[in-house]
Amino acid sequence: STSHSVDDSLRLVENLGSPYKIIPIKEVFDAYESVMQPHFENKPFDVTEENLQARIRGNYLMALSNKFGYILLNTTNKSEAAVGYGTLYGDMCGGLAVLADVFKTQIYEVCRYINRDEEIIPEHILTKAPSAELRLGQKDSDSLPDYEVLDRVLSEYIEHHQGPDEIEQLGFDEQLITRILRMVNRNEFKRHQTPPILRVSSKAFGSGRRLPYMQINFLRNKIIDYPSGSALEYRNGISYLIGDDVNHILMLDDDWNVIGRLQLFEYDGLRIPKPEKPDLECATIIGDM
Repeated sequence: STSHSVDDSLRLVENLGSPYKIIPIKEVFDAYESVMQPHFENKPFDVTEENLQARIRGNYLMALSNKFGYILLNTTNKSEAAVGYGTLYGDMCGGLAVLADVFKTQIYEVCRYINRDEEIIPEHILTKAPSAELRLGQKDSDSLPDYEVLDRVLSEYIEHHQGPDEIEQLGFDEQLITRILRMVNRNEFKRHQTPPILRVSSKAFGSGRRLPYMQINFLRNKIIDYPSGSALEYRNGISYLIGDDVNHILMLDDDWNVIGRLQLFEYDGLRIPKPEKPDLECATIIGDM
């Protein structure tokens, strides 16, 4: 962590009267690097080492939780959860996700409300550029659109059930929309591993919004089960629901182009998709409930 982040954190806990510990991660991180470097085949520093730092911190926090019977509160917000901007088994660990149904921009508004009479949350926390601080000079904006724009697109897509065309009509760039929605749909597997979320909006992640979360491989003559009630959405915003009154779902590539169809048929009481092109290797199923 940068020195200013440590200083900001100390000011915050002092304002709150909270106990705190400062536990360095460098020694453990160096040990990880020493053990793993021969197996990394001398590849340069990348997101692997960044995630190691988050996972060491996560291990520290979970160890304290186990030792003293605490519940670890996860601080992932809805913006990060939507686009997968978090580290599994690192900053995504915990027993309860307190803020995961609140967008990043809304959290700033909550902070301003908390500070309405006096500065409890240090101003520098609210004005400095957001950063995971996992590499020198890192900023959230290196990987994500500006939160003001990102949150507006996410809100339309997740909470207002708008498709890409409808969002574009609101004045957003088509390529930006495609980029954001692709991040959302590709990171469902992370959200399936997020702690339980406190719901405060009309549409929270978790039981209120589930998507297929993996690439489904179609091999010749192989039957693949698919959950009834899952939905599929492609570029023009049309959603295809797997149910008793629908006979097909579409198969999409990474650019959301339709590359085939799956016919649904009854098998042992289940509705199961069967490839109409059995030699097709794979397709990515994406969508919205």
